[in-house]
Amino acid sequence: MDITRNRLIYDDDAAAGGTNQAYAISLNNIQLTPHAATPVTVTSLGSWVGSGNNSGWRKADNQFYYFVDGTTQLHTLTFGPTGLITGDPLVGNFTGPTAMTGGDIDFDSNGSIWVSGTNSSGEPRLWNFDFGTLDAISTLSPNSLYNGMTFNAEGTTLYGYTDTNGEYGSINLSTGAFQSVLQTDPAFFGGGGDLATGTEEIVLPAVPEPNQLGIFGLIFVGCLFRFRRGRGVVAG
Repeated sequence: MDITRNRLIYDDDAAAGGTNQAYAISLNNIQLTPHAATPVTVTSLGSWVGSGNNSGWRKADNQFYYFVDGTTQLHTLTFGPTGLITGDPLVGNFTGPTAMTGGDIDFDSNGSIWVSGTNSSGEPRLWNFDFGTLDAISTLSPNSLYNGMTFNAEGTTLYGYTDTNGEYGSINLSTGAFQSVLQTDPAFFGGGGDLATGTEEIVLPAVPEPNQLGIFGLIFVGCLFRFRRGRGVVAG
């Protein structure tokens, strides 16, 4: 979520050349109706280096972070005066795992980074890293990959989505265990995805690829009004 420009940022990780093509949806004057689609305008923002859709917004510095699929590299994005991407500088490398693939990023109340993904053996993991050192604080082994994650407004409760069974739910930060809250329709959402929130404490599911965005399917938004959080990033 780009709070400066009040827009939702997401990416197409199928772009050519090992890059992610980024897009934005303006949230100005959008009225969301439960169980109905909402037409939106999509704007291309350019691309960033590194295949993968593993990204999140950090409230403390209003920055957008992501890790490069298949590596441990953490990057941030920079934007020019018109809102287009101008760079993707390397922040550093996470220490602990040797490779991370898929999943998502979000930040808790103390600023540490939570990262979901699979390790070098293809096993689902949930890592917690110190933001300053990028050292692993904990490594949890959930039963399935959390494709998308988002904290509540206080940064204390973590919610996730898993396409293994198409469910949204809460994630235990001590064990990585999943508690289902909502069963989605896999025929509509399919695989992959991400989570983020808007100004009215709304959790947004993953958006379709750009060629599917004549109508932006926010059908499940009405079911999720009470998931509480500040603002986040969709990049799935």
